[in-house]
Amino acid sequence: ISIWVIMALIYSLARFISGYKSYVNLSLLLSLFMVLSLCPIQVEPLFASTETLIINDFDIGSGTNQMTFYGSWGTSKNYPNLFYNGDEHWANIKESNWDDTYVEIRFFGTAISVYGKQEGVGGIQSVYIDDELVGYADAYGKKETQQVKLFDSSDYGVLENDFHVLRYQPSKTKNEAASGYNMQVDYA
Repeated sequence: ISIWVIMALIYSLARFISGYKSYVNLSLLLSLFMVLSLCPIQVEPLFASTETLIINDFDIGSGTNQMTFYGSWGTSKNYPNLFYNGDEHWANIKESNWDDTYVEIRFFGTAISVYGKQEGVGGIQSVYIDDELVGYADAYGKKETQQVKLFDSSDYGVLENDFHVLRYQPSKTKNEAASGYNMQVDYA
């Protein structure tokens, strides 16, 4: 407790004892405010939401419920029958861009899933949540299939109901049947 808080409390007590009640109310209020300002307060929802929120790959930015793409990404648009909202982000992964091509997804909640395409050239992606490796997503498929759940954090446990950052990046490995290391993100 700081010296200012102690002084304010002493002042309030002195005013109360001496009968200056109009000053006491203000003084007590200021003292309470000073004490509370020293307490760490974290605002959280009272109840965890059961609502599912979709973060589209074109919800781009650095805020909550947005994606940020780093490195070499391409986009496909105007394919409403293939991708959520008709669009996708994809990356042709080579050794030259393994380390600098990834996507970060910021969200609030207890779980997240990543949806994308499985295809013959799909690689295996590493998935980090809050800088901790939690699992992998295999984007290989014998035939091309869109809007596949590639990763679900619930398979690895429940996250705290808080803000998190998921990082989805090449693992530099692939299914032995795959002919490439590509990655694709449609939505989360």
